[in-house]
This record gives sequence, structure tokens and C-alpha cells, in this order.
Amino acid sequence: MCKKILGLVVLIQLCGCSSIKQHNAQLIKPLSIEKIKEDIDFTYTKMQRMHPKLYWYISKKDLDYKFDSLKTTIKKPLTPYELYTQLSPLVAAIKQGHSGLSIPRKQYTKKEIAALNKKGKGPFSQLEMEYLDQKLYIVKNNSLSKNIPEKSEILSINKHKIDSLAAVFEKRFASDGFNKTFKYRKLGKSIGDLYTSEFGLQDSLLLELKSQDSIKWCVVKRLKPDTSNTTKKKTEKQPKTTTVAKKEKKLWGYDSNTKIFSRNLHFLEKDSSIAVLKINRFRYGNYKKCYQYCFDQIQQLKSKTLILDLRDNPGGSLAEIVELYSYLADSSFVFLQKSDITSRFSLYKYGVFSGKKWYQKTLKIISTPFTFGYFWASTHKNANGQYYYNMFQNQYKPKSKAFKGTLYVLVNGGSFSASCLISNELKESKRATIVGNETGGAANGTVAGIMPEIMLPHSKLKMHLGLIACIAAHQTPIDGRGVMPHQVIIPTIEDRYSKKDPEMEWVLKNLKKPN
Repeated sequence: MCKKILGLVVLIQLCGCSSIKQHNAQLIKPLSIEKIKEDIDFTYTKMQRMHPKLYWYISKKDLDYKFDSLKTTIKKPLTPYELYTQLSPLVAAIKQGHSGLSIPRKQYTKKEIAALNKKGKGPFSQLEMEYLDQKLYIVKNNSLSKNIPEKSEILSINKHKIDSLAAVFEKRFASDGFNKTFKYRKLGKSIGDLYTSEFGLQDSLLLELKSQDSIKWCVVKRLKPDTSNTTKKKTEKQPKTTTVAKKEKKLWGYDSNTKIFSRNLHFLEKDSSIAVLKINRFRYGNYKKCYQYCFDQIQQLKSKTLILDLRDNPGGSLAEIVELYSYLADSSFVFLQKSDITSRFSLYKYGVFSGKKWYQKTLKIISTPFTFGYFWASTHKNANGQYYYNMFQNQYKPKSKAFKGTLYVLVNGGSFSASCLISNELKESKRATIVGNETGGAANGTVAGIMPEIMLPHSKLKMHLGLIACIAAHQTPIDGRGVMPHQVIIPTIEDRYSKKDPEMEWVLKNLKKPN
């Protein structure tokens, strides 16, 4: 019996290694011109059939021209990654942040991953970088290269100029509409990932740095793992997670990947007159119980001011932001307008259980009587022939324990999707003062809801598209831009090094001003 189990384990491992080998071989195998053009046509056809607001920020004429032009420029075979570099800017041209092509990545076996870990921490992982004032800075240096000056601006990486890299990379993904704040936030946080995808894994980086008026070259190498603690016995028992800890994780929404909670509530001042609710993303945990607990606490402690911190919140559940808004609203509200979709059954056909794996197909077949009927009842067509889906268009009432005091909302370029929708509603209803930088997501709405992954037939590139146009109830006159703060605060490199929080500081100073 044991031999059979061992044999099965070995067989599974061999299949896994074979699958990885095939995937990596496919990444570097050039595709014929004919197959490339078929993938380009497939991409545009899917976009036209699935995306309900394809021409929101670009005309059909201009987008047609871009796809036709790309096909005429294909004169030789391309690898999937080479096709990605040319096709991703076209998908990003619709300026919809939830739609795009995923970067095709090399896969690694467990043995290869173990070998990389043994070599040590990669150079990019040792540097915390951020785009500030359209420049890439090192805000924290965790490497052994202690000769890196404080407040260093990175001018080049391995002699690749940052300006040139940014110009190439930022064309391959979109924000919502025409704003740049999301792109700058993403470039700062993801420059290492984007660079590695383009040039491969790096064991060392040659950095050209600018500090004050001087230019300096520094090398950051892999950081070998510290083996000084290996004397710890492997048999040592780890402390068990208590029932209380499990409940805390569920209540506040613990993200096991980032090791942080989705929500956090704390109070300032001795009398707890200022409450700060930080929401990292609208996901994980029991949000209904969490907000009930939060606003119970705020009411019991008689807080007069609430600071809602949505900086770098990428969004998440629409149901959650409607629930939160009902604790902040001062009157009845409608959260969204009618949500456009492309056809009566587009959500069923492309969204629910749209994967190609056997269990996804099985679930789709089993659930068909229920999902088919549900989408039929929930989808309608107006006089112009446009299909729309009923989603949060009802009128909602504020909760009995809704907060009635002074409300501030902190936002920046990393505030996206659902966090923009709730920020916009709070601003346009004149319920809150918005502080920070223009949000990365559009104020007037976004196309998201359900976002299936579509695989291109030949290159196997993966495209994700939003299926539901979530249109804000309150519309701003400037379409294609983020939520504009009442008070614009843009952090500087000095703020980062001195660990200042200029947005929060402005709010606290403003509260101390006489009315």
C-alpha cells in the first residue's frame, strides 16, 4: 500500500515538472504570423462581445485603427512575450483598469525555487521604492549596500534609464480614464516585477543614483539567508492559534498572503474623540459584523470625528462598500445607476464558472437551472436595446447607528475601483471632506463586477475583462478622472524618510482650527 502511495506521489511530481517544462518551452517558441494575427483578432472580438463600455474613453474608429495597424506591422514570428509587449498596449488603450493582458511568466519547479531561496533574497526585494513627483526614489534600503545615500533618486537600473523603462511599462496597463496617479503608484510598487519580466531574474543590480546634486553608482547583490538561527530544533512546537485569535482574523479580515488585516479601527486623543478606520481592501472576513462592531464602538466612545483611510485600497466587494456607506450616510441613498452589460446572458456565458477545468464545467452544468433563471430575472433591456443588470440600484436607508459627526476620507493614486465609488458618493453627497491625491480609479464609475480570464488560443496569453459597468449614482462633470480631493496633499521624499503622514497631519491640524 505504501509503495502504491509513494508511486502516485512520484507520478504527480513528474507530471507537474513536465507541465512546467511544456509551459516554459511554449513561452520561447515563436508563433507564425498567421497565428499571431488570429490571436489579435480573437482578442478584439472578445473585447467587443464582453466589455459593455469598450468605447467609453476611446472611439471605435481609433481602436479599430490600432488593431488593424498592429496586424500590418507583424512581419516575422514572435514569441508569446513579444506578442504581449505589442498587444497589451492595445488592450490598455481602452483605459479600463480592470481589463488587460497578464504578463506571461516563466514557471519554476520546487527544486528550482529551493535553489533560488538558497542563493538568497533578490536585489529588488531589498529595496522599497516609490514614484514621487514623477521620480523613482528608494524610500527604504534593506540591503547590505549601506553606501546608498538617503533620499536617493534612481536614474537607471543596469544602465536602463528609468524614464525609458517607465515610458514602456506604463503603456502595458491601464488606470481608469485619463489620470496618471494609479500608474505612478503601480510603477513605484511593481518596478521590480516589471523589470524582471522584461529582463529576467537578477542576481545583482547596478544602480545609478542621484542624491542632492551628486551622481553615484551602487551595486545591490542577492542577500544570502541568515543561517545563525538554524540551531533551533525543528521539533519545537509552534504556539497554537487560539479561538480568540481566529475570531479576530475573521472579524477584521486577515489576509494570509500580506499578513495584514483588511480593516483596522483605532482612536486618537485621550477622550477617543477621533476615530480612524483604515481599510486596506474591501475583502476578507465578516464585514457586516466588523462594521457593526466598529460603529458600536464609535458610538459608545462618543467620537466626534471619523477619519476613513482608503489610501492604497484597490477595491473589492461592492456589497461591502454599500454596507459601509449605510453607516456613513445622513439620508436615504441609491448607490449605483443601472449597470450596463453586453447581453442578457453575458454574465452566465462568460462570467459564472467560465473556466475550462473539469470541475468548473461540471459546476456550470449542475447550476444551470438556477443561474440561468437568476440572470434572466435580473437582466433587462431598455428602449434603446441596451441590456442592464440590477445591482445596488435600490434605495437604501442609513443604519440606526450611522455616524453623524465630521467625516474625512484619505485617498491617493492607489485608491481604486470600489474605494473610488464610495469616496465619490461621500464627496458628491457633501457628506465628507476628501484629502490626499486624485484617486487611481475613475469617479464616475468602472467596469468590473465579474472579471473572467480569457486565454488566447495560440500564444496562451491571458486577458481579463470586466463584464459589468458600475456607474456611480452621482456623476462628476469631468469624465475619465479620479475623485478630486477637496484638499490636495502629495507626499514628498522628505515625508517618507522622516516617517511623516502629511495627509493625516493636515486633518488633525484642521480639526484644531476654530470653527
